[in-house]
Amino acid sequence: MAVSNTKERFAQEGMAEIALQVLIRPGIPSKERKVIEDSLMEVGCEVAGGGGFHDGTESDISVLVHSVKHRLPIIMRVLQDARVGRKSIVSQSAPKVAEYKVYGGSQSWANQIPSELADRPWWKFW
Repeated sequence: MAVSNTKERFAQEGMAEIALQVLIRPGIPSKERKVIEDSLMEVGCEVAGGGGFHDGTESDISVLVHSVKHRLPIIMRVLQDARVGRKSIVSQSAPKVAEYKVYGGSQSWANQIPSELADRPWWKFW
């Protein structure tokens, strides 16, 4: 589904659009990234794009969600199933700046979600 259609659907359903950036470290080949993008779309996430550094240090995927709280567990499961690198993260720049480690170590990623990250649109914070 195109990004514009996603925005329209979110607006029609009264949902906020929140952009998450999946940073895969070290980077992966574009074919592997495409498999992850397809997996994210299969579980209902809206993929807005993806790419990677030429030196192979990092790959990224942009994902649009209406709820970090509800979609982050799904995104993390897809990334863990794809066995991305241990330094991989999912970052969020609005409504709050936050980073979620794909492999949280002693602290589960679910506990990293701040309580003030309510499902609010990013533009209410600008």
